[in-house]
Amino acid sequence: MIRALILITIILIIALFPSESWEGMNFSLDQPFPGFSSNDVGDILYMDLPGGGRIIWVGTAKGISKTTDGGATWYFYDQRSGLNQDIISAMAITSNTLWVATSYNKLVEGSLWPYGKGFNRTDDFGDSWDSFVPQQVDFAGMVVYDIAIDDSVIWAAAWYGGLIRSQDGGQTWENVFVDSFAQRDFEEGRFQNLNNRFFAVVVDTLCPVRKKLKNSINDIHYDGKLLWVATQNGLQGSMDLGKSWFPKDTSAGLNSNGVLCLAGDTTFFWAGLYQYEEIYPLPLFPSLTGADFNYTTDYGLTWISSSPDQGQASSSGKFAFDIAIVDTVVWVACGKGGLIRSFDRGESWENVFVDTSAERRFKEDQLQDKDIFTSLAVDTFALDTTIIWAGTRNGIYKFIYTTSDSADTVIHHLYFGMAGGSGSGLIEWPFVSLSIGIQRYDNQDIIWAGGYWNRGFYPPGELIHPITYKSTDGGETWNTYLNGVQVRDFAFLDSTIWVATHQGLKRSKDGGENWDTFEIVDSTSGQLIIPSQFTSVCVVPDTSDTIILVGSVDGLARSKDDGITWEVAKFACSFRKAVWAGSAAGIYKFIYNYRDVFDTVLNYNSYWNNITGDWVVALAVQQHEGKKIIWAGTKPTFFGQDGASYSTDDGDSWEVTLVGDQVWNFAFDDSVIWTATSSGLKRSKDWGENWEVFNFMEDKDEISKKRISSTEFTSVAIIDEEVWAGNVDGLVKSEDDGNSWDVVRTAVHIGTEGSETAYAYPSPFSPVLESGQVIRIHHLPRKTGPVTIKIYDFAMNLVKTVVDGEERLGGVEYDEPWDGKNEKGDLVANGVYFFKVEAPGGQTEWGKLVILK
Repeated sequence: MIRALILITIILIIALFPSESWEGMNFSLDQPFPGFSSNDVGDILYMDLPGGGRIIWVGTAKGISKTTDGGATWYFYDQRSGLNQDIISAMAITSNTLWVATSYNKLVEGSLWPYGKGFNRTDDFGDSWDSFVPQQVDFAGMVVYDIAIDDSVIWAAAWYGGLIRSQDGGQTWENVFVDSFAQRDFEEGRFQNLNNRFFAVVVDTLCPVRKKLKNSINDIHYDGKLLWVATQNGLQGSMDLGKSWFPKDTSAGLNSNGVLCLAGDTTFFWAGLYQYEEIYPLPLFPSLTGADFNYTTDYGLTWISSSPDQGQASSSGKFAFDIAIVDTVVWVACGKGGLIRSFDRGESWENVFVDTSAERRFKEDQLQDKDIFTSLAVDTFALDTTIIWAGTRNGIYKFIYTTSDSADTVIHHLYFGMAGGSGSGLIEWPFVSLSIGIQRYDNQDIIWAGGYWNRGFYPPGELIHPITYKSTDGGETWNTYLNGVQVRDFAFLDSTIWVATHQGLKRSKDGGENWDTFEIVDSTSGQLIIPSQFTSVCVVPDTSDTIILVGSVDGLARSKDDGITWEVAKFACSFRKAVWAGSAAGIYKFIYNYRDVFDTVLNYNSYWNNITGDWVVALAVQQHEGKKIIWAGTKPTFFGQDGASYSTDDGDSWEVTLVGDQVWNFAFDDSVIWTATSSGLKRSKDWGENWEVFNFMEDKDEISKKRISSTEFTSVAIIDEEVWAGNVDGLVKSEDDGNSWDVVRTAVHIGTEGSETAYAYPSPFSPVLESGQVIRIHHLPRKTGPVTIKIYDFAMNLVKTVVDGEERLGGVEYDEPWDGKNEKGDLVANGVYFFKVEAPGGQTEWGKLVILK
């Protein structure tokens, strides 16, 4: 994978690229030219020609350059050739087809914003270009920064557009979301969710044969005889508490293989289903589609279907989040379908509304957050009283039943604006309930509720804040625990509380005051098998031992000694490919097996997995003599630092290197790693332990005197044992492993009319965002002698004398630096500036540049 770099970044990735005019150009696009379309090099790719030979393609900020003779001559392609725009933000090649993503910059309220403008494709080496402009790549911030191709599937990492793919040659495009929260963020046009902003993507088909599909667990339930595990690929049952397993899926009578929640006993066992073709992990917001219910009365030999309207796929978000059973009454939290119940084993269903206003909103399809039910628990501890605790996206309802089918009392707890209890003040944001647990201990009922505050747009980066509540007095007062930890499930054994969280399996023996966190290490292999993203937990008191079972996005773990040792179970076959995608929330690994929808998605981030930073700007897969390494270049978002991370075991563990470097691209020559970084082009021959640095390359032709001045490299490629690399100064290549270099830096930039050789780059330039960088004025004196270069503002007032009568050699190219400051040392204001080059023999040239801070 070759990465295109956006050199200037702010928190929302505002990219500034050169944008000089092409007016006055005096060469034909279909004729070779001994130069390069832009010094600002992004991607470098190559394509083998059917009859022999090779094309090298280079993406730049001024279009695409192509050479068929190793860089001696170049062909140029831009909008006039049929490209959507001139800025090439990403490229990819498959066979004889080249895909490119284009973008442009637009001045909005004084700031330059990048706008995506779709894709172009050529099947005839640039003679013609097809255009595809999906909605995900056609607006501000919707810029594609990477493309990967897997057979006929094209993948693209877009910033505000998300991770997208096309399976029909670019005619249609679909998003691949990591969860439903990301889906909602995109569909509502918020673009706030960091795990929906993608910058890098690579397809990995080097999946190990013995590597098992990391099958996600949704729920665990013990019905008194059988242990049941709900997965995204069906049910798994066990008659010996997890020692051996038997599967139940659509072939056994289930309506769908996606099983989300479980409830019941041996005589009346229920499973809530969802369409397994949809996404995973489980949603924080409802967006999947329902797929009915199944129940069994004969230990799973036969399954009976129930299909309430409230749990169907008529609209997204209507499916069973949670199930509870009281005697023969089945209660279901159906998301947007509401809270429903059935008295006749699923033959008919009715909604349970908190009041007449809620009923009216449901009928008029004007639901509020407090009408969307997401969790459920039943308390029958008190004699002749049944209490239904039902969680919503804005608090929890307590329904109290005594003598009739209608609730005697309905109380709303933990809602927006309510007093939080225990001196915590008002609840300032809606509490979204993901799980409710009832702990019965010491002759009292303790209510636990796990979820998060939905903060909406404020503050940035904290759209959701996980929190857990506990009440020992029936909801009159609440205390908070596990601040910042996302709890997905509870299990209890007397006074001990077990919680499955996205930050590990945790246990408390003192009412939640202190928590132990468990690493799940398989007792047989000794390897850390289960990651931190736990989804469910179950405690099974046995005649001899109490068994703890915990489910995660990476399988099931079982302990018989209170968490000291663990046995791990997986329920799937070897997977065929993985798509690695870099986002602003870390690395996501989408695992695919036999269908077009991923089976599992795993997340690796700086907090839990030791990668250097959470903003992943480059990804690559290296293979050598049976060894595979996943490489990632990262930057910090809210956590982490600049650097590179790599994994030799498919992401199970990570090592770091090049800490402090901005790593933009990787290339491999067998076991040798080349990387383009902010401090130079670097090479390692010992798998990242040590790095050689290549900087300030000078052309091996002593007459040309061409030299690379910038230390920041943005791209690198290995082509026929030659090393090619690019940065803002241009392109270099080495045919002798870096001992000598050719410098290709004769970019065709045109200043004002009449200027033959002078131009400024990069332009626009930001002396604030590009701290430590300079703008360069390129010129070529015809004769040896004194040269003077001056900068003027738009009113032609002298701003700065950059070069004052200094001798320069005739026939030699120079790049004179200017830091964007005036004679007083102050940064100049935003605007258009002009430069004047005066050289011997009456040579005078003018050019313009743009400053944007």
